[in-house]
Amino acid sequence: MFGGGQEFDRLVRQYDLLIRKWIAQVRGLREPDECRQIALIALWEAARRYQPEKGPFPAYAQAVVRGRLLSELRRRRRREARFVSTDPALLETAAPAHVVQDGLWLDETMRTLSKREKQWVQAALVHDLPTAAIAELYGVSQDTVRSWKKSAIKKLRAKRENIRPDA
Repeated sequence: MFGGGQEFDRLVRQYDLLIRKWIAQVRGLREPDECRQIALIALWEAARRYQPEKGPFPAYAQAVVRGRLLSELRRRRRREARFVSTDPALLETAAPAHVVQDGLWLDETMRTLSKREKQWVQAALVHDLPTAAIAELYGVSQDTVRSWKKSAIKKLRAKRENIRPDA
């Protein structure tokens, strides 16, 4: 259906203002050049996958591009949440008191987890691996990984309630 090259250049020129609008609508995304690249790749994929019998292209392109931008925003927020420094000296000079307390809470809580629970936290939360990949990585069943998750989350919640009952 979609050729590429000059055809895509024409499509980009045609949708340039809409792409800018879609990027602006997704609050929280910075780095405009990177966002534009994400949007252009999504537009290219939308053009390649478009099926005319399912509706007009502009609506489909908007759904694909905005969806990709929102996914990128969620990915970045998850990553930022996972990679917060817990060094008390750094946090005391660069962050409000509640962030320092949360960082200390994280350090203290991680010490209460078993080796397997820590492995789950590392693989699932830091590296964003799905259950099947974690099971394969450690040579265990998916049910075993789910039990690590369940016990880790239970401990994390219990610890959180003890330290910050208002949260």
